[in-house]
Amino acid sequence: MLIHLIFNTKFANIKFLGDCAVINGFEVTLEFNHQNSWAKMDYVTDNLLVHEQGHFNLGILCVREIMAKYREAHFTKTNFNALLQNIINEASKKYNDMGLKYDKETDHSKSSEQQIKWNNFFLEQLGDY
Repeated sequence: MLIHLIFNTKFANIKFLGDCAVINGFEVTLEFNHQNSWAKMDYVTDNLLVHEQGHFNLGILCVREIMAKYREAHFTKTNFNALLQNIINEASKKYNDMGLKYDKETDHSKSSEQQIKWNNFFLEQLGDY
């Protein structure tokens, strides 16, 4: 089974106040890509579905981090584009790497002990999802 997620970003407009850039209406969405996701139905189990939910949870954590860093950033006329792209790229890389670690540690849901550890991590980070 493989789920493919897509991050979309958009903003309404940018206003400049002196050297400051104010990005209005910034949004990040996380979507499940049906076309690039697949499953061998004979191998789909409840445990595997819980595991795949973990990948989506990592995506949610990534979106939250992007938004938190966006709110903390000081955008200027000269840096707003590069800074925003850097925020997105750094968070994407961090959570992509975490997804690889997640798959390795859980052996794609086969290690129940490690899967429980990660499920608890998601509960701590996301609350009752």
